[in-house]
Amino acid sequence: MVHIDKAPIFTAGKKDCGKGLEAHAEDGNPARLAKSLDSDKGIKSVVVFNTPMGQKSPGPVGPGAATSVASKPLPGRS
Repeated sequence: MVHIDKAPIFTAGKKDCGKGLEAHAEDGNPARLAKSLDSDKGIKSVVVFNTPMGQKSPGPVGPGAATSVASKPLPGRS
């Protein structure tokens, strides 16, 4: 998630703000969290990395498995 808002989606010791973070932590599915954040004011980008390398569909990253992410900064924002 890339955002410009000062309000975090998580604060230690505070109750879940209902955006789906608790559900993601409990069941491992980031879909609800990503969907709720995608429409929030101040959110610039939401991307979910949920498919381990070598797999054809989303799933958990088990022992010995890996994920890979490549990113490139926008011009002038390195």
